[in-house]
Amino acid sequence: MLTWLVVPAALYGCNSMSPNAPERADQPESVETVQGNADPWDTFESPIGLPTGILQIGDEVFHVEIAATPTALETGLMDRTHLEPNAGMLFVFDQPELLRFWMVATPLPLDVAFIDPDWTIVGMATMEPLSGEIHESPVPAQYALEVAAGEFARRGIAVGDTVTPPDL
Repeated sequence: MLTWLVVPAALYGCNSMSPNAPERADQPESVETVQGNADPWDTFESPIGLPTGILQIGDEVFHVEIAATPTALETGLMDRTHLEPNAGMLFVFDQPELLRFWMVATPLPLDVAFIDPDWTIVGMATMEPLSGEIHESPVPAQYALEVAAGEFARRGIAVGDTVTPPDL
């Protein structure tokens, strides 16, 4: 399947399009053509310098920033004003525990999926921006995935689905 993909360079440090996309005279100079079968997200970078990877749930792919340090776990997506539909943040904890998330300093509406150590989604919630409401995993979880609100429903992702994680 060939698609157009244009991602703001300031956000992710990459811009690309399908190699078979038609030439356009009005095409911005910041858009590069991907050659061959190269993945346009190979150069996906975190705007805050976190490690990144590709996470898959069924046939759905997310390009994630990986929050695994105490500072990254605490900061998360705070103060972000935009998140692409296929982007997200994977929170990696040392061991399973009841995870609690809130949105006090996050101006974006987000979905969160709580994931157990076997990479199965055990709970989900939609979180309202700038809210102090606490969203807790229903059982101990070791990972959490945040994406733009509505993306899980739009893609048919549900509790019980298996996650293929990025290399950690």
